Amino acid sequence: MTMSGINLKNKQKELRAVQLQRKKIIECFLKRDALIEGSYMEVLQKCGRTTCQCREKPIHLVSRLSKWVKGKLKHKVVKIEDRSRVRGYVENYRKHKISMVTLTKNLEIEREIMNSIIKLKNISYD
Repeated sequence: MTMSGINLKNKQKELRAVQLQRKKIIECFLKRDALIEGSYMEVLQKCGRTTCQCREKPIHLVSRLSKWVKGKLKHKVVKIEDRSRVRGYVENYRKHKISMVTLTKNLEIEREIMNSIIKLKNISYD
């Protein structure tokens, strides 16, 4: 087997591995999990009542959902009973966004491998 034959087999092996990675990346898009677009955060703040202890130091935990809408950052307060559910939905959104970035990088690697396979398979016609 020639040197290019060995390289070709290695590149084909790499391509199969990248394709398997792509399948794993796409899995989250095939599930029926709900998601909420935005960022979830918990902050301590003052409530504004003059008789409350928080006038000295913010002590009330408030959960917020932040999202860009038409170029402006909008915030929504999350109810206490919905916090864990909303946190999970936002985490699903984050996983989808990360998968999109990873998939883009993965496709670029796959493209480079395919180009090198084309070069290795290319024969000259004299």
